[in-house]
Amino acid sequence: MGRAAPSNAVKFAVLTISEGLRQDHDDIDIVVISPGVTRSEFASTITDPGAKAAIPRLAMAAFSPLAIEPQAIARAVAFSIRQPAVARSARSSLRPAACPH
Repeated sequence: MGRAAPSNAVKFAVLTISEGLRQDHDDIDIVVISPGVTRSEFASTITDPGAKAAIPRLAMAAFSPLAIEPQAIARAVAFSIRQPAVARSARSSLRPAACPH
């Protein structure tokens, strides 16, 4: 299994469940925001040795310059919240402009 497959599988599951909720409930809004690589301190906070070893340092170094700033994700969330109920978007995918994936 490739490195992206588990993440992609989880995102697909979230999208599928969210779409089902959206179709089944007209009294709530469902918006899924799928960010690409986002700058965070996540990798540096892992304390489990096995989990830490599983994250290839080269991969993290390669993606770090492409990472989206958290503020961009916050703006996408705020944009979705501000939309009137008749104009809601069900999905927003945010990727770094320079990301080849």
